[in-house]
Amino acid sequence: MKITVPGFQFAGIHCGIKDNVRKKDLSLIYSEEPHTLIDGVFTKNKVCAAPVVVSRKSIRQGMGQLIIVNSGNANACTGERGLRDALKTQSEGGRLFGLVPSRVAVCSTGKIGEFLPMKKLLQGLVKAKDFLDRKNFMEAAKGIMTTDQFVKYGCIKDEIRGKRYTIAVMTKGAGMLRPDVATMLTFVMTDLKFERQVLARLFRRAVDVTLNRVTVDGDMSTNDTVLIMANGRVGNRTFSVDSAEGKKIGNQLTSLLKQMAHKITLDGEGATKCCEVKVTGARNEGDAKKIAYAIGNSPLVKTALFGCDPNWGRIMAAVGYSGAKINPEKIRISIGPYTVAKNGTGLCSFVPSLVSQYMEKKLIEIRVDCGVGPASFHVFMSDLTYEYIHLNAEYHT
Repeated sequence: MKITVPGFQFAGIHCGIKDNVRKKDLSLIYSEEPHTLIDGVFTKNKVCAAPVVVSRKSIRQGMGQLIIVNSGNANACTGERGLRDALKTQSEGGRLFGLVPSRVAVCSTGKIGEFLPMKKLLQGLVKAKDFLDRKNFMEAAKGIMTTDQFVKYGCIKDEIRGKRYTIAVMTKGAGMLRPDVATMLTFVMTDLKFERQVLARLFRRAVDVTLNRVTVDGDMSTNDTVLIMANGRVGNRTFSVDSAEGKKIGNQLTSLLKQMAHKITLDGEGATKCCEVKVTGARNEGDAKKIAYAIGNSPLVKTALFGCDPNWGRIMAAVGYSGAKINPEKIRISIGPYTVAKNGTGLCSFVPSLVSQYMEKKLIEIRVDCGVGPASFHVFMSDLTYEYIHLNAEYHT
């Protein structure tokens, strides 16, 4: 599939960070427009990688034209040298493109605790610049992958007041996934024109209900970064968050990032399915969130999903130890279209074989109605498989 975003160029090459020469490990995303807006959301892990420190600071002024991404090395837990390497990458990228360093964001993903091979990386920047092209979206998307089994991307093309626009996204993520971004790098590019505050509000709202709700293994990464660049090439009149245009664009951003959340969860290092856990009827959102994450992070629920086992008792147990205030006698649990427990007890009327057959799907749903209040919350979880153990047991060796 060919994806182009007016005013953006892309590159993805192998520069030598990864041993396999057939695997790309350096990507560039470049906006031709000098007044391109940028906004971002980063990991909340207090042990965060050097590129997170650098990029978090650089996007504060709200303008940026270049994103440099390397894969295969996280540049995390690398101390002062790691910070100097991230800053050097940023400054060299700025020099190559005639930009002040603050207009350059840097991102890394891969193994923690290893220093970047800076000679290879800086030589790669020069090489990657030569490969920049509007048609190289997919090459850049491949260059950000680590243990991902497939390329993850999406695109929407539409009109605003008679003007055609594009919103495109590429993402990576497979393991060390949990809420508050998950182990991912995600980049959204659009040629729409925004007011800075409107872009930030629409973007962060979309991230919050999608990428911030992904959990594979409960581990929070050191490098999580989600960035959006809007270059304004369309030339549309700007709009407010609550206008018809704002609501439309916000919904489209949410739709695209929800697609990415599904794909990341399905690629959860051996995962076979993505399950959306929907909690309703909780006393408040805090309780709904506790319940959703207790279910989403439960190894027992995850293994039941893998085995297509409608073991609702594991779900009920997770609700009970979540820390939320509940009334067990009011809890209702459904797996897809099948209600398996009501008023806190299992139903004899459900047919386990039918529920198990439903659970064979790649996208499934668990619903828990607490019956004690108005609040709700949802998360996207994966199952836990033999392949996950295999991949993570040998990740570093």
